[in-house]
Amino acid sequence: MKVYLVRNLETLRNAYNFKNNYKIRNEMEILSPTGEEHAKKLSRLSIFKDLDAIYSSNYVSALSSSKYIAKENNLKITVDDGFNDRFEDLLDDIDLVEYSYKSSHNFDYKIRNGESINEVKKRASSALKTILKENYNKVVIVSHEITIMSILLNFCELGYNYDNKVILSYKNDVLCDAIINPTTIYELEFDKTNVINIKKIDIGGF
Repeated sequence: MKVYLVRNLETLRNAYNFKNNYKIRNEMEILSPTGEEHAKKLSRLSIFKDLDAIYSSNYVSALSSSKYIAKENNLKITVDDGFNDRFEDLLDDIDLVEYSYKSSHNFDYKIRNGESINEVKKRASSALKTILKENYNKVVIVSHEITIMSILLNFCELGYNYDNKVILSYKNDVLCDAIINPTTIYELEFDKTNVINIKKIDIGGF
């Protein structure tokens, strides 16, 4: 089975006014006009032909990023909150630089009622294992940066760059250096539940 991990495309930041409610803001964040155009182009990539299933988090940005892929393949989107973004109960008094550093160096670190990276990894990995039990050949999962990174942590070597940002490598190939771009797709090939190869596919500006 081949599983393609796709990050949600560009969103329209601050489209809504949800005072001090970051959870709702993040869940409801819509794609920007550029994100919508990229989603259409993404759906026409040859690697997304003849899919057996498409999964998405329940965030609007992920569903909007996956809808055109689903249409091209005449599939319904399976919504699984196991692939949701990390819940961060952030308020204005949080030092985001400090939070980013601590959470990327201690995967059990979290703030207030938020999630740690290990908690995201646990639920996302469980959702992936459920998919691997199905009789699929090709599947797309549309999720979010931290969630995709958490899944890759199961199979990759962890390191840090000179800026103390996360680096993930597989068989000496760097898959992620600090960020996961919306223009990067990860192809994971499995033999049953065992990963046999991971490939980074850079699609540039479409």
